Amino acid sequence: MTSVYLFVPNLIEYLRLVLIVIAYFIFEDVIPFLVVIGFTAILDFIDGYVARRLNQVSAFGAWLDVLVDNVARGMVWSRILPWGCFVSALEWTVFVCTHSSGSKWREAFKHAPWWVQAVMAKGFKTSQGTLVTLGLHVLPLWIYGWQRIEAPLWFALTGFSILLAGRLLAFAVEIWCILTHLNFLVAEERK
Repeated sequence: MTSVYLFVPNLIEYLRLVLIVIAYFIFEDVIPFLVVIGFTAILDFIDGYVARRLNQVSAFGAWLDVLVDNVARGMVWSRILPWGCFVSALEWTVFVCTHSSGSKWREAFKHAPWWVQAVMAKGFKTSQGTLVTLGLHVLPLWIYGWQRIEAPLWFALTGFSILLAGRLLAFAVEIWCILTHLNFLVAEERK
């Protein structure tokens, strides 16, 4: 039996980590950077498909996928804005809060407010979930492009506004996750 560490989708995630390191070093070279980051995004879609196709879905793989996503976004946020590290820190805090209970972390969302459930429903495959996903993953790249590529102002602002709305909705869900985790910790202390 193959070790979970060597499952094909996890090998794809390791490749994504290597590509993120490469992207870090070519950050100022716009086209190569966007090609490498774009390839990591494509691999992010492929790894999930491969995991299901090869029946190599694992808690470790799900955790690794989110970890690699956070590394990629954190790298971009910290490079595009002086305060981008705080966005990354928030995302890492939520990662710790949601994944500290292992594969059962999603159970907390069963008792979430309707707006959090709307985001999380069907694996983020709702309009709210899609908006949040775009805000999380595309907003930092949009800002990167806006800083380096000339585009009509109306186009840049329209995209930015939509993506910012998604990121703000993500922020609201993130705050709910952190508060829920803190309440769990305090309740555990009282036992």
